Amino acid sequence: MRRFAVQAPDGVTLSGFVAEAAEPRGTVVIRTPYDCEVHTAQARSWQARGYTCLVADVRGRYASAGHWHPYSSEGADGAATVRAVLNSTWHRGGITLLGSSYAAHCALETARALAGVPEHSARIDAVVALVPALGRFETARDPNGCPRLADRFGWWFEHGFERRSGPPLGERRATDLLARAVDAGPEATHPLEDPTAGQADLWRELWAAGPTDLHARYAGATSPLLVVTGAQDFFILEALDLHDSWPAPVSLINGPWGHRLTAERPDPAGSIGERVLAWMQRPSTPYHPAHFVSRTP
Repeated sequence: MRRFAVQAPDGVTLSGFVAEAAEPRGTVVIRTPYDCEVHTAQARSWQARGYTCLVADVRGRYASAGHWHPYSSEGADGAATVRAVLNSTWHRGGITLLGSSYAAHCALETARALAGVPEHSARIDAVVALVPALGRFETARDPNGCPRLADRFGWWFEHGFERRSGPPLGERRATDLLARAVDAGPEATHPLEDPTAGQADLWRELWAAGPTDLHARYAGATSPLLVVTGAQDFFILEALDLHDSWPAPVSLINGPWGHRLTAERPDPAGSIGERVLAWMQRPSTPYHPAHFVSRTP
């Protein structure tokens, strides 16, 4: 493994690692808040399939410097990461921006940031968004505005406030928070017992957020997109909206899965990874294997 580091536009150092393929067909870029080292096996899998794989921690998490502020800087930081890849000695071919859940947001925002720079966006072969967690509103509320209390209490308690993820929210604490939120509202019910002023601000910001206009936000996108979702994923409606909003060639995989996809329910038709790999061979065409829904603009 090769260590990777790049400076963001404001000078913050973003870090990760690279698994180099012997004769690379391209580079897969994954930016994650969940510790790049946890993704070593995934990087090795891409390497074995002929793709160099870069996995980097997002700003303020694990090996990357800076302040962790979810959903605030992934476009600019992702664009800086891609520029570093393009200028590296080990990169060959095109780039696939790939991620699951929050990392899918990172991939999409990177594609958006690069859309206005033709010499860079032209090097993005594909974007893969698996069970995307698209934004503050889209994760905190159902499309009708109803709060997703249990899920957000759990995610923010475990991942939302510190450099490293902590233990899961316990059942007793979760029950207490839900009861308090019914009376006081989610904004006034912080998952931490004694939050700092900054942590309190992050929580208020989450619940004050409005919905993202996906048509407007990604109107300039030019890269082919694959959206992967499941009927049991709590973000399925947002994933389908993303698919319908994307202005470039777009494909959809939708199965009987939850947020962990086939990790929760194995699919006899094959792994998600193999389907993604098959799509990556010709992402810009409307002709894909039978388990895809595809369209071109």
